[in-house]
Amino acid sequence: RVHEGRARGALLRRLERAAEAARELGVHSVLMSGGKAWQGHVEARVMADWWLEHGPTSATAFLETQSQNTRENARESARWLAERGVERIGLVTCDFHMARARRLFVRQGVEVVTLRAHKTRSVFERARLFWRELGASCLDRFQESRR
Repeated sequence: RVHEGRARGALLRRLERAAEAARELGVHSVLMSGGKAWQGHVEARVMADWWLEHGPTSATAFLETQSQNTRENARESARWLAERGVERIGLVTCDFHMARARRLFVRQGVEVVTLRAHKTRSVFERARLFWRELGASCLDRFQESRR
């Protein structure tokens, strides 16, 4: 995801997809969500640095740096969006992760248009990611039921 303070792999694919969508749709604002630190670099800040260098200059990047996982990304982003009266977003994430991410954002009251960052994967990698997302979804549901 982050190597020496630079976006790599899935994070880079998501940023490239967001920039492509921003250019196509004439987006003026993007919210970079993620407070998790990778090698001492906060994910949202790495994304914002990339955006300043490669993103469309017409779209301003805002940061949400409190969240540590997808569930918290949805909660903290929804809070940020609500404070600004934003109800509908283009959600950019990896193709394998979109269903879960979308569900979490919708549960927070955000209307979502999905913008998947694709990658060709082997059948084994797709299976591994399926089970990973299934386990994370079960954990999400368990934690929601404890409220």
